This record gives sequence, structure tokens and C-alpha cells, in this order.
Amino acid sequence: MTPTTISIVSPGSIDPHRPHGGAHARTAGQRRGRRRGGTLLNERQRTLTAVIACIAVYGLTLGFSTPLLSLILESRGVGRTWIGLNAVMPSLSLVLFSPYIPRLVAAFGLRRLLVACLGIDLVLLLALPLFDHLGAWFAIRLLMGMTLGGLFVAAETWINAITADAVRGRVIATYNSVFYLTAAVGPALIALTGTAGYTPFLIAGAFILLAGVPLRWATDGGGFDTGSEIRFSLRGFLAAAPVLALAVGLFALIDFVLAALLPVYGVRNGLTPGAAALLLTVVALGRIVLQLPIGWIADRSDRVRTLYTCIAVTGIGMLALPWAVTAPPWGPAVIFVWGGVAGGIYTVALTLVGDRFHGAGLVVANAAIGVIWGIGGILGPAATGVAMDVWDPHGFVLVPALACAATLVAAGRLEPARRTG
Repeated sequence: MTPTTISIVSPGSIDPHRPHGGAHARTAGQRRGRRRGGTLLNERQRTLTAVIACIAVYGLTLGFSTPLLSLILESRGVGRTWIGLNAVMPSLSLVLFSPYIPRLVAAFGLRRLLVACLGIDLVLLLALPLFDHLGAWFAIRLLMGMTLGGLFVAAETWINAITADAVRGRVIATYNSVFYLTAAVGPALIALTGTAGYTPFLIAGAFILLAGVPLRWATDGGGFDTGSEIRFSLRGFLAAAPVLALAVGLFALIDFVLAALLPVYGVRNGLTPGAAALLLTVVALGRIVLQLPIGWIADRSDRVRTLYTCIAVTGIGMLALPWAVTAPPWGPAVIFVWGGVAGGIYTVALTLVGDRFHGAGLVVANAAIGVIWGIGGILGPAATGVAMDVWDPHGFVLVPALACAATLVAAGRLEPARRTG
């Protein structure tokens, strides 16, 4: 069966094949067209709000549960190497599972897939405290990575599918800003719940249940008919959008490196552990505040150039980091801007995905992004950790800065070749 595509109907549009029956018929037809267009627009706005709200609430769960699980393993005396490997399981799952997500979208639709992923994630999360064996936690975290991939591929596909191109950058920016905000709030909840017993898991489970509530007001669709054939092809995505693939991989590398090693870098530059942890807070604030301005720029200028600018500024910011971490008050300001612009890489890349892919191709593109994201999440911290051992501590700066430079060089070669080819 041929993959489906999206047909966006603007409010008030008139079917050119409609028979004409005089001024009265045209006026009545225009009124019906406006009503249909207005209803469609309202449905899309309601669905956008519902999907963004769903991921926002899930961001609380993710921000809360990820450090919670590491702290529980630490309290059990599990070695840090094993804790780190356990944290890698969701990334590995993205690589292994994302290729199958397009088939699930075709079989169940976007809303049912989101609801199913939330339900499975809830069961898996509540199962964790029932097991003391580390091997069981590895298996459960791997399965939780599958639900994570399904959630984000379905949500980002849905948002891009029903967003008008003129405001796509701002809508994607809003989605990312809200997610960054709730994910940043999540770790603070651990201070209220503690890590002992079943209570923190029940609270995290309650957040998962709340994340599903907004989907009641979402209208399933996005141009995907259940039963249609949607085949995954990572090679096809790489051939069609090599620059976007590089940009997503770059941001995944930077994102995981910052989460895992930025506090360590701060401590090795003389900061107290508390002050080093605050570096992540400054980065998060930059991502929350600056996504909307970046999305606005992407909607009013060349989006590819905006993407390149974000990558270049991120690379320069990495090189400035050795000064910025120990130079208040200007240092935190630099980290704030740098963190926000780095987040803009993904905002603009996801906007460009919505520009270039439609229908079944959009599902495949987002699934390919899941694979690339997982690879970046595995390789980034590992390579940067080795670099920090070789050049302590500034190997932390070296790997992401070189990755930014390599991405820009490769993009300069690939994009003209893709256009001429």
C-alpha cells in the first residue's frame, strides 16, 4: 500500500472543482468552507496543545526518575561504572527499537501509540522497586527506553504534521522550551520525596498518568492511515537529509555530555560540587528562555543558515567554557547564552524536518532521528570521558568543539552536493 501524505487545507479555502450556482451558492459555499476551515484549525490548535502538554508532564517524570534511579543504585553500593552503563540503556534501546516505530504508527495511529507507551512505561516504572537484582534493572531500563522512543517519535511527528510552515519554528520552540522547563523541575522533587521506599515511584507514576490526560482532547490523524505501509530506512534519511542527521547527532552528543560531565568539569576547575551542579541549571535556563527567540528567527530567515549559526556559536561557546566556568558574573551569562543556542540546534533541525518530510516520510524521519539520538547518547559521553582522562579536564571542551567544527565542514560539502545531485 502506498504511504499516505498530508494535505493541509487552509481556513476558508475553496474547492476549484465545486460546481458554481450563482452568487448565493458561492456565498454559501464560502461560509461552509470557512466553518470547515475554522473547525480544522481549532482541532489542530487543540491537538497541538494536548500533545505538548502530554510531553511537558512526561518531562517531569523523566527529570525526576532519571537521577532518582541513579541515586537508588548508588545507595545500594552499585559501582559508578555499572550506574553509568545502566543510564545508557535508554539510548541503546533507541538505536535498537526506533526502526520499528513507523510500523507501530501505521498499525495503531499516533494517539493510541502515545497512550500505549505511557501505560507500558507506568508498569515498568512501578516494577523497578520490586527487583533488587541489577540485571533486572538493566532489562527494565532497556524496555523503558523503547517507550521513551515511541513517545517522542510519535509526539514530534504529530506536532510537525499539523503545524503550518509559517509558525513551525515557534511551535517547535514552544514544545522544546516547555519540555526543558518541566525536565529541569523534576530533579528538585527528589528533595521532597527522598529516594527510599515506594513513594517516589508512586509519585513518578502519577505524573505518567497525568501525562495521558491531555490526549483526551487530541484529534488523531496527521495524515497517517492505520494499516498503511510505512517502511523504516535510516540510509534513506541520511541520503535525503545528511545535514539534519549530522545536526541531530551533534546535539545528542552535546546534550548527553553536558548532563553526564559538566558538573565534573566544574569541580575539576575548582568549583564546589554545589556550584558545579548549578552550571546545569544555568544551561537549562538558557534553553528554556532562548528557544522562542531562536524559533522566531527560524520563521523569518533562512532556516539552514540559522542552524549553521547555532552550531558555530555552540562551538565557540565550548572553547570559551574554561574561562566562563570561573569568571563571575560574565561567565554564567556566557553559559546561559551558549546553553540556549546549543538547544536551538535541535529546535531548528526539527523545524527543518517538518519542512522537508511529510506523511509517512515524516514518521520515518523522526524514527531515524531516534536512532541517531541514541548513537550520540552512547558515543558522546564515552569519547569525552576518554578525552578528559587524556587531557584533564579540558578534554571535556575538545570533543564537542571538534564535533561542531566537523559538522560545519561536512555540512558545507554535503548540502551543495545534495542540491546539485
